[in-house]
Amino acid sequence: MHGFAFWLAHFENSKPIREEIPMYPKKPSMLFLAIVNPGFTRFETTKYGLKRSYDLLLHKHSILNLAAFLRENGCDAHYAWTECPDERGIVEFKCVIDKLKPDAIGMSLCTNEFMIHYRFLERLKRTFRRLPVIVGGPHVSALPFHTLTNFPAIDCIATGDGEHTLAQWLRVKASKDRHYKMREIGGLGYREESGEIFLTAQRKRITDINILPEPAYDLIIKDGATLDSKTVFPIFCSYGCRFHCTFCAADHGNYRFFTPDRVAERIEKVYNSYHVKHFSIMDGLWPPSRAWLNEFCDEIERRKIRAGFEFATRAESLREQDFHRLKRIGAETVVVGIESGDEGILRRIKKGITKETALKAFQAIHDAGIFSAANFMVGNAGETVETIERTIEFASELNPSIALFRAHCPIPGTEAFEYVDESERDYWMTGSGEKDWWMQSEIPSVCDLPFKELQKIAEGTYLNYPLRLEYLRRHVITGWLPYEYKKICFGMFLKHLRKLAIGTMERFRVLRGIIRRTRRVLKAIFIH
Repeated sequence: MHGFAFWLAHFENSKPIREEIPMYPKKPSMLFLAIVNPGFTRFETTKYGLKRSYDLLLHKHSILNLAAFLRENGCDAHYAWTECPDERGIVEFKCVIDKLKPDAIGMSLCTNEFMIHYRFLERLKRTFRRLPVIVGGPHVSALPFHTLTNFPAIDCIATGDGEHTLAQWLRVKASKDRHYKMREIGGLGYREESGEIFLTAQRKRITDINILPEPAYDLIIKDGATLDSKTVFPIFCSYGCRFHCTFCAADHGNYRFFTPDRVAERIEKVYNSYHVKHFSIMDGLWPPSRAWLNEFCDEIERRKIRAGFEFATRAESLREQDFHRLKRIGAETVVVGIESGDEGILRRIKKGITKETALKAFQAIHDAGIFSAANFMVGNAGETVETIERTIEFASELNPSIALFRAHCPIPGTEAFEYVDESERDYWMTGSGEKDWWMQSEIPSVCDLPFKELQKIAEGTYLNYPLRLEYLRRHVITGWLPYEYKKICFGMFLKHLRKLAIGTMERFRVLRGIIRRTRRVLKAIFIH
């Protein structure tokens, strides 16, 4: 359901998760806002016939965690979203603000979506000048001073784990002695009345995340609702990451995870409450360990949960018997980040795997009959035409069900961002047009090949990847994949073959004219 329509239908009957004794005559309230991307699809599989709905994965689930924590700590929290990154979205947000009259607006942002959200904030602040705005997320955690210096519509920022910072900040907003107490809140950045930017001491991470409440799912799912059988429900099992890959902006070295029984209990609750048949484990690193996995599988089997799920893991994390057991409890899709087929590049980006490790992992995945996706990245520091060719060859050798290629974009908070010349580091601020979801600026490259050329290589490789006899043999003709996923692989083969054929024909002037006229005729027929 559209975010604004859902909010209108849900607002009158919405109740907090738990009744709390207010710390002030009126509970401080936070309204979280987000623009969601309706074009989102997990692992590209829905483009090729997988009958799943990923609407719930569009949302910022960090917002649901923060909202639940605020509610548990004497505050109130609401969430509104829009799929319209234009004037309609502005009108919708203004309507929600007028109705709720919150004490503050909150957002959680990554680099790629920062500018489109900031344009909205600027417009909203013209109407609600005194309504404070606080922003968190990996982008502002990486660039706190830069954010407050260059974006005046943002009043405060929260860095690192935002739960305690946000709750304390909201309570200070309801007190009288604001100026003094603001300095006592760890992990906060703000402007003083003089205009000077002040960053408080860094807040310690939450050591045991098992103390946190369950996410406020009621903000995106109406009470008593039954989800469609195709709906995929997102599940998070951890915070941070224990690895230090140079291209990733995760909270490195601060890996914390929920216990296996806590995750199984969350899945069971959702499974029974909403009749969900499919889950997506959203962690970039899962499972936390093989011992954790064994306990988790025992819990799923004990609770008799019969649902499919997808997850992402590392090449060295699991063994053959692990994949077979995961298949038995419902694993349908696994994505593995490989990034490169060159050993030198793998060492340089601190990936922590070898090609041999990756080969063993994918052989085990194939034998277990799980649909596999592999992520590859071209354009890392030190990349050359030769190393890219080795990556393309290695992708064919691994032979995953789908190989996803992308050009490396150095973002703030990563080690790779330090390789970017200082004069080019604000490239993400120059996106053009209100409807840009991804940055449309001139993205800098950290290798000798320009970014646009890297993009062209990635797109061409992705197109050509399934057009191989060995791909058809492994994933369509033979192999252990379920029939549903064999159809997806065959559909991918046919679609990519058609795109390649049309692209080849368009190189010839006469055929190009025929193709374009045919498209115009078909478009006119379907429109009228």
